Amino acid sequence: MPYMIDRFARVFTAYIPVLALVAAVNSMIDLGLWGQSGASTGLVAFLGNLLLLQNYPAFQALHRFVTDAFYIRPYNTAEPFWTIPIEFWIYVVFGLYLFGLVMRERIGLLLSIILALVAVPVVIWNAAAGGGNGLSLVWLAGAVAAYVWAGPWHRSPHKLQIGATVLVTALTCLLGRGFKIDWNFQDLGMALCVTLAVLGGISVTDGMRPLPQMLRSACTLVASYSYSLYLVHNTVLVVARHLLPNLPRTTVFLAALAASHVVAFLVYVLFERHYRHVGAWLKQKAGLRKGTELATDKAVRL
Repeated sequence: MPYMIDRFARVFTAYIPVLALVAAVNSMIDLGLWGQSGASTGLVAFLGNLLLLQNYPAFQALHRFVTDAFYIRPYNTAEPFWTIPIEFWIYVVFGLYLFGLVMRERIGLLLSIILALVAVPVVIWNAAAGGGNGLSLVWLAGAVAAYVWAGPWHRSPHKLQIGATVLVTALTCLLGRGFKIDWNFQDLGMALCVTLAVLGGISVTDGMRPLPQMLRSACTLVASYSYSLYLVHNTVLVVARHLLPNLPRTTVFLAALAASHVVAFLVYVLFERHYRHVGAWLKQKAGLRKGTELATDKAVRL
């Protein structure tokens, strides 16, 4: 339970306000229809996005056979919202497996069944089909690779050589596959190559002289609101293009890019950075004792 509350707070503390903001902007400004066909505006789409049911497998499967079938989509200009359900339901499946099956923690049977029925189809569908060509498979591969790197790989006296070998091999495969399939980074092979290249690069640079403090602070600042930036950037880009139709595309893009960072930072300051407090408040309301966070952290490290 503490784990799920933490994940819920981390995702929804920024997601709910941004969803409300996106819905308000789309209702006040006629930005047209974005994305694929389906319910992407109005109350039904808002509630569907709020419950993370956009692009739900049952809707997608039915829509393939009946084009007019009910289908909840990401809320119009907020097209990047399609990944948020995949991320959250992966957390749910991982939590049910680790805490319920591996650690034998007591989880309410009814709650477990409901969560499994909702979450497992999302993970399976997005491993075989769905958007991103196997996004949950990429997550699983990345999680396994990170676990290996944090364990025997990281402790090995030969981690520099291992990292260099993995990095060179992954980059070579990435270049070859990129020229073959025209740099489609949603391709499963491309995504796996990127994952291995990142881990190889981390292994090579681990232990090197740290970056200057100013550069580290700048990177930390941008990373701190990166989730908010992901949530708002597409809507800001669309609004900028709509409000500045006569300016050159490059000028509009640069202005929208700067505005996206400003909006994202404001969302971070007002909402996202408070997710730990939101999680602590939810745990208090759920009657969880202090110290459960330590047990959760220990389980995740396992």
